[in-house]
Amino acid sequence: MSTDTIKLYTASLLSFAIISLGTRAILSPIPASKVYGVPATNTITSAYVPVMGARNVAIGLAASMFILRGDIKGAGTVFSTALLVGAVDSWVCYKHWGRANRDVWGHLVGDGIFGGVGLWLME
Repeated sequence: MSTDTIKLYTASLLSFAIISLGTRAILSPIPASKVYGVPATNTITSAYVPVMGARNVAIGLAASMFILRGDIKGAGTVFSTALLVGAVDSWVCYKHWGRANRDVWGHLVGDGIFGGVGLWLME
């Protein structure tokens, strides 16, 4: 299997994953808030979650448009934004908990992987 084919499959998988995570956040904000790291208990405290979900769906759809055009480097550029997203998400969790915990590290590592793969796709 060629490197280009591996990159295509990887980009498609990442796009599907981020759209799925975003859709879950929109449709089930309270459970998704727990995964995010800032648990909400009702519709008022979970109001931020659908916005976060829409951000993820938008990132996934933007990358998908590049993939459908055959522009894997463009999709990589979109995925590389996860480096900034992960830093901000980690900061939000840190501010909520007042310390670095598994939620903070989860965003740094998870989004670091997404962003790192994005940089690899841009090669």
